[in-house]
Amino acid sequence: MATAAAADADHARELVARYQGTWEADIQSVDSAWSKAGTQRWTIDNWCTPVREFYTCRQRFNDAPPTLTVYSFAQAGGRHSSVLLGLDGKVLQSGPLTAQGETLTFPWEVVDSDGTRTYFRILNAWRGPDCIDFRKEFSTDGASWHLIASDRERRAGVPPVRGSCGQ
Repeated sequence: MATAAAADADHARELVARYQGTWEADIQSVDSAWSKAGTQRWTIDNWCTPVREFYTCRQRFNDAPPTLTVYSFAQAGGRHSSVLLGLDGKVLQSGPLTAQGETLTFPWEVVDSDGTRTYFRILNAWRGPDCIDFRKEFSTDGASWHLIASDRERRAGVPPVRGSCGQ
């Protein structure tokens, strides 16, 4: 059993390592309880490196201040996690991380002041070394998911190859 957990941790680490580099995206948001319809152009710069049992990525979206994400990969139990830190050292977001096939999922939840719980998740599905299908979704019951935003992110500077990234 420990061998399967170690293989799962290695697979999750390998998927995270693919983030290294610069990515371009035109994020399409839809009208929902959590978003307004529109398009945002993103350039995402990732500088990633392994640090013993961890993996870190310094990430910058457009001209926003950079953040640091620290990933940990469980060798037992299959529970991986990510912690997003701001420049001031504050935790901006933290939670579990799952790797299934070629998809990384980052789930979290928000509880309003009235006790209403809303679930969120980001899914990054790899379609090759230079292409990620991105989705951000929400759910009020944790089972039925509704789109907030999506796009196909492309690695910058890599010429499109027929059949990759929707080309």
